[in-house]
Amino acid sequence: MYSYYQNDPQKNFYTEERDMRLRKKFSRISLAFVIGVLVTYIAVLLIQLVVSVFGGAEAISESIYWQWAISLLPLYLFGMPAIFLFVWKMDVRTPQNKTLSLGEFLLLFLIGRFFTLVGTYISNFLVAISETITRSPITDTTSELMEVTPPWLIFIAAVIIAPILEELIYRKLIIDRLYMHGEAVAILFSSFIFALAHGNLYQVAYAFLNAFILGLIYTRTGRLRYCIAFHMLTNFLGSILVLPILDAQTKLQGFISGGEMSSEYIRLSMLVGGYGITKILLALLGAAVLCFTYKQLVPKRGAIDPIPRESTLRIVALNPGFIAFLVVSALEFAMSLFQ
Repeated sequence: MYSYYQNDPQKNFYTEERDMRLRKKFSRISLAFVIGVLVTYIAVLLIQLVVSVFGGAEAISESIYWQWAISLLPLYLFGMPAIFLFVWKMDVRTPQNKTLSLGEFLLLFLIGRFFTLVGTYISNFLVAISETITRSPITDTTSELMEVTPPWLIFIAAVIIAPILEELIYRKLIIDRLYMHGEAVAILFSSFIFALAHGNLYQVAYAFLNAFILGLIYTRTGRLRYCIAFHMLTNFLGSILVLPILDAQTKLQGFISGGEMSSEYIRLSMLVGGYGITKILLALLGAAVLCFTYKQLVPKRGAIDPIPRESTLRIVALNPGFIAFLVVSALEFAMSLFQ
């Protein structure tokens, strides 16, 4: 296992101690997110209990504002602070500050558009497989909630609050504590945690791919504001901008079922078609950019405290905290399948 130190028992002992230390580190970070999930669910149950005790639970549960509050506030007010408190005292190595030009930002964003499209297809494929296995349709509860939510509330929750808090946790908090072990480990680990934390098949693939870009931006610049801006723009396109398209699609279905053909039908068809073509064109531009710049996007190998390649899986994934995180994530995905 430690062949490169076989001839030096003292160094071999040191390496085993070092690997144990690293396993504990990754286990602690993973366990922080397990604790975050548990604290969030406990907060949800307590809030629901208080509401039921004081009455009016049924009326409140039907409110769209209540649904958003119960979805986000326990996580942001209790879950995320619990994650932060569990790991914030760990050793930190922040990436060196560098400037990202507007042109570089836009090129990375185009790659993100390509990743989003590819990730959506992958997620839809996973959903189709799951529906085949479970023999029941899987509801995209996030999209359904957005369709009946006022745009101003979506803007505040998805475009302002979520990007700021999520970048602080999934980029700043995680990467600062893993960057010393290599750019690749820090980016991929944080991306994996971020993807599974979404808790549903409709988002997992494109969340991972976009998190990779976000992690790369942070490790190359050391400035979280670029990540927040990228995340805000991504969520804006996927939430606010898509609302009139969703409304147009609903109206088109009404026209089709009613057999009506009118100027309004043509206008709506052009709107939906134009949106689809634009999305594909942006993704194709992103694919072209990726082809020319992929070598620059490969995570750097240099590290202050590197993890031996042959020990990476054992250190990063085969530890109690990470296994517990996988189990909790699997339970969350299972719950989303049967909602």
